Amino acid sequence: MKFEAYEISEDERTQLANYLKSAQSISSPKSHAGLLVFCYSSEPTSENIELVRKFLAKNVDDYTRSAAVTGLYRIWKLGRAADIDDLLSFLALSQQESRHDTSVSAIGCSFLLMQRLKERRLSTALMKLLETLHEEVRRENNFAVNYSPMRVGRHMTIGPKATVSAASISI
Repeated sequence: MKFEAYEISEDERTQLANYLKSAQSISSPKSHAGLLVFCYSSEPTSENIELVRKFLAKNVDDYTRSAAVTGLYRIWKLGRAADIDDLLSFLALSQQESRHDTSVSAIGCSFLLMQRLKERRLSTALMKLLETLHEEVRRENNFAVNYSPMRVGRHMTIGPKATVSAASISI
């Protein structure tokens, strides 16, 4: 699947592939754009897929890893059982701050694959993730409500136990 806006010459594709094969490319955020251009301008051959999969490793910059996820599962639309397993593992790590960009990409790709493949495992994982995020927001909201100034009738609650009445305040 080639995207016309990313049509590059064979020389440019070779240079880009050589860069992506180099050791320093896994730790460079500029590899993010390179991966996306590579995926949009190339076919998902086994060699190309193997090259992009290299960027799914734990030691890869998170921003760059997110481009690999996008390239493999959104652009090339891979959906074999091993691909689903990879996405499930990224969803399981979504609460780790160091995996934020990868998680966002994995969530988007999982919704697309879930719809296209009718994959129940992705549906279940996304449902659990959304329930976890909802519960986290509820906990944070409850914490904020319990410890922020609240007006209750003629009294203002300053914290969990301190109360100030309107009569005790003079203006």
